[in-house]
Amino acid sequence: MTRRAQRLPGGGHGLTIGACLALTWAALCAASFAACSPANVMGVVGTGGAPAGDPAAVAKACDAYAQAYCGHLASCSPTATGLAFGTGATCEAVTGAACLNQGTAPGSGWTVPRTAGCTQAIPSWACGDFVFGANPPPECQTPAGTLPSGSPCGVDAQCVSAYCGGLAASACGTCEAPPAPGDACTSDLCPLGLVCSGSPPRCSAYVASGAACTASQTCAVGLSCLSGTCTPGVMSADAGCVFKGPGCDPYVAGLSCSASSSACVTLQLAGAGEACGMVVDQQVGCVAGTCPRGVCVPFVAPGGACELGGASCLAPARCDPTADGGTTGFCQLPGAVACD
Repeated sequence: MTRRAQRLPGGGHGLTIGACLALTWAALCAASFAACSPANVMGVVGTGGAPAGDPAAVAKACDAYAQAYCGHLASCSPTATGLAFGTGATCEAVTGAACLNQGTAPGSGWTVPRTAGCTQAIPSWACGDFVFGANPPPECQTPAGTLPSGSPCGVDAQCVSAYCGGLAASACGTCEAPPAPGDACTSDLCPLGLVCSGSPPRCSAYVASGAACTASQTCAVGLSCLSGTCTPGVMSADAGCVFKGPGCDPYVAGLSCSASSSACVTLQLAGAGEACGMVVDQQVGCVAGTCPRGVCVPFVAPGGACELGGASCLAPARCDPTADGGTTGFCQLPGAVACD
């Protein structure tokens, strides 16, 4: 398998916008809004396998998809748009580019009709699920591709199994059966609906609201593990909250718990270089950025230089090392590397 320098519709494994928001919330509870990783705005030029989709037709379908996706995100939660992308225009550019990569990847099941079907289904996707990428409608679930087991791949939808293994450590992986609950996840990413947790790390199902949670039993996105029970945040402005408890829902409701009033107030978002984390008496998030030391640092745009463990890439991009085993590379969108 070779890697060439470069490197959504629907579900898939890896760092989705929902996963990014979930990690951001976990970090906020600790002290600040954290971030996750994203990738390069470049289409795949593949070799081998089934032909890639016609770029012009895929681009048209992906433009419509990106508009529907980002429009629904903005209507569900302007706060989530601000945290993940900053602006609707950025959301459309990055989401459309990721869609184009997937639709033009060799053997991809994200055909133009399939992408159009997902686009039409997005408005019916419940906001509480959509913001976190959970429970996608059938039209937006990862389709099977045409590449058999053992084939090199860059996105799940290229594979007959609808799963490309090995993407946790590389832009290129191998088509294989997806990990099941209880399987190790040190080198593979867990499929959508499962989380990598525990020691040693294994894929496991998220814990629902009201159920018991532990260090190895992770609550579903949007929930906090409070006194051993998965608990949702408060959804109503001015409602009472417990600052060191589940707090207020930041993503769908756009709220933060005020330590002085013990009531939910509008979550404030700060720009690059501005104070974030605990400011005065409430948590402050960052517009498309992280808060590593009390100051907002912007996400690295797709194509920008990155370092593993350093500044985060703009989701759904990830930092892809330029050399196997290396720590520096470029932020790449899924499927931006031709794998063969």
